Amino acid sequence: MERRLMLHEVIIEYISRNRDSILSYILPRDEEGEELPRVEWGFLPQAGLPGPIVGVDGSVNAIEYKGCLFVVANAEAVATLDGAARIAAGGFADFLLPYWLPRERSRTYMSILELRVALHALEALRDSIVLMDGSLLNLFPKSLRRYYSPGIAAEYEDRVDVSPCRGPCDSAVRGIVRGLAKEDIETQKARRMVASLELVELAVLLREILERHRGRVIWIAKNSTDNSLFKRPLSDIAVLERFTRGRGYVYAGTSQLEPPRGTRASDFLSGVDVYVYYARLGERGPVLRIEAPYMEEERARRVIGGLSAVSPAGYPYVLRRAHRDVVVRKGDIGRVAKLLGLNLVTPSRWYL
Repeated sequence: MERRLMLHEVIIEYISRNRDSILSYILPRDEEGEELPRVEWGFLPQAGLPGPIVGVDGSVNAIEYKGCLFVVANAEAVATLDGAARIAAGGFADFLLPYWLPRERSRTYMSILELRVALHALEALRDSIVLMDGSLLNLFPKSLRRYYSPGIAAEYEDRVDVSPCRGPCDSAVRGIVRGLAKEDIETQKARRMVASLELVELAVLLREILERHRGRVIWIAKNSTDNSLFKRPLSDIAVLERFTRGRGYVYAGTSQLEPPRGTRASDFLSGVDVYVYYARLGERGPVLRIEAPYMEEERARRVIGGLSAVSPAGYPYVLRRAHRDVVVRKGDIGRVAKLLGLNLVTPSRWYL
């Protein structure tokens, strides 16, 4: 207790000495000391939408044991039908094998699950707009890309199942990956195979969605580190949060997807234009980053404007509801582990 009180005193003293420099970071100014000018905050019409809005979100949590990771992941699609209704869900619980880059790979499997659930929603509601939580441009983890082999990915591309998820479902390549953990394969080769298989499944599913349901899927992020619009140390989304008021949007340019190369899926994805917008859907709501493949500004303005009607407090309710439903808490994964008898195995960090 005494040591922790001393730590608090050190932090308080630091803040008292450095208050102005700390706060200056979130109040960006130019070289002359003037605040940033207000941006051109575009008008958002109160537009109607052609069909239901669907929100897709996923969650993953894990217990780390010595030499392995037990993972529970699920995802859900919620639509604006009779208020809000679940129209698709999927999930799995299993050990992540082989034990390597466990956090990044478990999130990749969650992304695969989200895409399968989204595919089900897109096929079930043909006139819907589907909102995905997070960033499309950051979908492919850099840590896995370092081990990616185009040749291995091309060999396995046709074995990826693109079936939508309608309940308990699994990755199409995870069975192959699990088999590798039982074989006597040189470590670096095994890692190349694992990374290639998992990334090619992600790419094939994304291609399936963007090719067959063009212009119906957008990604919405609550935060972003990108600063390409204002070229400031503070991120663009943070600048807009502080220097704009009310409902509105700004077009932030077009980016191209950069998937791992060497497959037909990656050839297709690398040609997809992703239009980037920042928008505030409610008068006092947060600024959101919107990444919309194939959605040029005029259509995007109407779609984003239409989202305001289903976004209390400035955030789409279907995404809020999906997040609330799928979140995997520590107690949830503990109960699943107990059902499997894993409470008899000691977690790796039990002593902390």
